[in-house]
Parts: sequence; structure tokens; C-alpha cells
Amino acid sequence: MHVLTLNFAGYAECRLATDPDPTNETRGVSGYTFALPGEPDLDWTIRTQDPAINRACVERKVGVKVVGGYHGAVKICDGHPLFEARIELLDKPRYEERNYVITTQQFGVIFPFHFNVAGRGVSIRRDVDFYPGQPFDTPVNVIPQNVLQPYTSPSLNKLTDHELRELLGPSGNPSVYRQERLNSLQKYLLDHQLSEMEIAAIQKRISELKINDPRDRRTFQLTNKAPFSYLLNGRAEVCVHGQTKILNGTLDGNIWKYTEPARPLPPWPCDFTMGSWDADSLTFWMEGTVKIGDFGEIPNT
Repeated sequence: MHVLTLNFAGYAECRLATDPDPTNETRGVSGYTFALPGEPDLDWTIRTQDPAINRACVERKVGVKVVGGYHGAVKICDGHPLFEARIELLDKPRYEERNYVITTQQFGVIFPFHFNVAGRGVSIRRDVDFYPGQPFDTPVNVIPQNVLQPYTSPSLNKLTDHELRELLGPSGNPSVYRQERLNSLQKYLLDHQLSEMEIAAIQKRISELKINDPRDRRTFQLTNKAPFSYLLNGRAEVCVHGQTKILNGTLDGNIWKYTEPARPLPPWPCDFTMGSWDADSLTFWMEGTVKIGDFGEIPNT
């Protein structure tokens, strides 16, 4: 048995309202994010795969995947069943903060947090049990703030110069990045036959991109990242070639019961950052590591 360490990275999408809009605003009115004409309502869901929208002139392609790691001493690289495996946050997770009602931190808690790795012939899932001993379906607004607080991001950190160049282009400058997007959209308007609805949507994006002061949050949030540290401590399962095995217990009604209470499955640490928020594409960069302890053989496919 060996520790399975998976490094993952990629762009994710979250279509959410921003201050001073209330968190349940569905179109965007007074903040700086909007559901544009022809797009579905804002829903606050964090999508690490399969984005809800694909806006023109956006090079960021949503898809968080395994980019490396180790299974014991074996390097996870091209040809390994988990290399480039999809990282999924299942069951529509959201940043739950609700204008500082749920938590007092800016980004809130990511709830629910059902972490899933889906590779070739093998998938691994484990959930966060935010309120151990209570029903799994306890609403987030019922869980005490002090219980949720460890799952929030403690601070905003600056991206390194290398990270800025990787995410924003050779200049590493967020104002240049937004100006280049604006230029691309203006050219797109000239080069394509578009409906009135499509034109209205792009013109709205252009008007927002013109607000490009480095001190404005539309711009400077491209340079920040928020660290998170979650312990995957709940339901765990492995599926190999369609055969699913529950690792550490069963549900008794809606309360988790460990199969071996004296020997519970140790939590799996999952540390990651979310950053370089793009208010135009409603995407951000996610990067981190999950450590799955005492993992058995992984069959080749």
C-alpha cells in the first residue's frame, strides 16, 4: 500500500453575482458580473468541467485535470491511468457566504465538497463531512460558523511573476490582458455576422472591459489567488472498471456510520488555490494537491 499523491490544475467556471448585488441575484444588476443576453441565469455553481457558457474570444478552456504526482515511488505521467484524469467537484458546489451570514470570510466555504478523480478505468471519490455526527444533508445555514470557518480561505495572496505570465500572457499585466480581450471582441464584432442579441452581449462585455484601472477589482483580481485547505473526511469510494467499493462505512438513514469505528479511514488532505479571477469569462485558475493514503494497486487499462 502506498500514498497516492495527485497534482491537479486547470481553469474552472463560477457564474456568480458580485457586490453590491445580493448573492441570490440571477442576472447581475449593480455588481460587475452579468448573465448576458442569451445566457442562462447566474447560479454560483463551481464547474471544474463542462462550463455552462462559452463566451467568444476567451482562450481559457474549462477543465481541471491531474497533471502529475506519485503512487508511492511511481511517477504519474503519460500512460498512467490517472494522468490527465478529470478533477470534478460533484453535486453543484457553491461559494457559500451569503453576505457574511454563513461565514465571515470573503469567499465563504465551498459547499458541498465532493471531490472526484475520474481516470481511465478508475475513479476515486471522497466527500467532506462538514458537521460530523449530524445528518449529511444538514443545510449549510444550520451549521455553526465556527465549524465552517476552517474551510474558508484565510487570505488573498499575490500570484508570482511566473504565474502571471502563464495566466495573463507574456506581459503578466492584467490591464494589458483585459485590453487584448477588448481588442479581440471589437474585431469579432467586425468579422462576424451576429444577431442583435449577440451584438448586445458583446457590447456589454466591451463596456465592462473598458473599466481597466489597475486598482479596480475587475482588473486587480486577475493577480490574486486564495488558498484553501480541506480534509476529505467523509464517504470514500473507489470504482474500478464499473465495480464500486465503499471504503469506510455505510449510511444509516442520512447519518454516516463507520464500518470500523475504532479504525476510521484517516482524512485525505486536499490543498489548493483558486485565483486569477476573470470577470469577463467568469473563470479562474485552480491548482493543488490531494494525498490519498495507503492506496492499493491501480490497474492498467
